[in-house]
Amino acid sequence: MAKSLEAVQAVPSFNLWTEAWIALERPDGMVERCGIAHTLLHAHEYLAIYDPSPLVMVGIHRLLVAVLQAAL
Repeated sequence: MAKSLEAVQAVPSFNLWTEAWIALERPDGMVERCGIAHTLLHAHEYLAIYDPSPLVMVGIHRLLVAVLQAAL
């Protein structure tokens, strides 16, 4: 059974690599959301990953380290 073009287009998508979902604290105290690629390429410009939950912060750190280890 073939899917119609409308049904395929209606499926939402989210790209963790490019979509802004990681909250990062800038040196001026502002929080900015970035994707994985921007976070890794510009990590030196931010003070910390920000989230009210320490579990989320640790999970994001682990994800970023795993991506870097796979790349290097």
